[in-house]
Amino acid sequence: MRNLINERNIAWAYVFTYFFRLAEAAQGCKPRGIGTEGFEMSLYHYGNRLTPDENGNCWTSDYLEPGYMNGGGYVTYQGGFIGSSSGITNLDFNYRTNDVCKANEGILPENFHYEKSITLTNFTMLLTGYFYAETSGIYKFNLEADDLAYLSFGAGNAFDCCGMKDSVTDPGNFDLIVLWNSESHSGEQNFFLDAGVYYPIRLLYANRDSSGLLSLTYTDPMGDEHSDFNEHVYQFSDEKGGCANEVRYSTTSWSGTYTTTYSTTTYTSTGTDGYGTIETIYYIRTPVSSSSIDTTRSSSDSSASITSSSSEI
Repeated sequence: MRNLINERNIAWAYVFTYFFRLAEAAQGCKPRGIGTEGFEMSLYHYGNRLTPDENGNCWTSDYLEPGYMNGGGYVTYQGGFIGSSSGITNLDFNYRTNDVCKANEGILPENFHYEKSITLTNFTMLLTGYFYAETSGIYKFNLEADDLAYLSFGAGNAFDCCGMKDSVTDPGNFDLIVLWNSESHSGEQNFFLDAGVYYPIRLLYANRDSSGLLSLTYTDPMGDEHSDFNEHVYQFSDEKGGCANEVRYSTTSWSGTYTTTYSTTTYTSTGTDGYGTIETIYYIRTPVSSSSIDTTRSSSDSSASITSSSSEI
């Protein structure tokens, strides 16, 4: 894959690889029941030409197109679905070869729990799950990829809470995009997460030709780095209507000339059915009148058991 990327793709990558290094407040939930551990993986075909084009490349740039990464384009691309596995807690993949313009077959590392042969030189992989935050604080995710990986995090962004099947092929914004080139093939993103909450996580990876690399690690609020997601990524069954994180807003005036979100608070309310409802309050300052409008409200199905945590933006 160490071929030059054409100017159009470089421009595309420049526009879309920008990401915030400040901590974002992701949305999560508390699904019902007991989850099963690990990421789920789905594999899809991504063919190459086997003979060079006029630029000397055997790979296609389709994996960079919005229609491929969003709306499920990868699902129906060329040969489509290959196979799947589950229970994955380590995402390390490092395939090295000097071959180009060849579809080399082999077996993924055993940590992917997939024993059938695929073309390691050219394929697409989707990894999904719910990341469990054991403690509140800032989590830093570090992603490396050759050729390309898209990381989406949080409910309504990676996929809908308790509604993965119907929403995973059409994610929201990509929180982190890593595109291989001669200078860099890694990036990082920070999220403020609340203890005891599960956060949808989605990673789409593509190897277009020749060598391939994928690595996802995270650093917890204590500063410890983890390459294994053991006891931190789970699967839950979808529920009719989902299990949405309820969002509220508290708006006050200030003397500034712009609107700003200066803080968030996340409440976990235990309902009469024993399950939690997540309510996130965004505190917003607007340059309007001096009156305060508080639009927060409690869940109608809440008991007295309420926990909360706050973060400053």
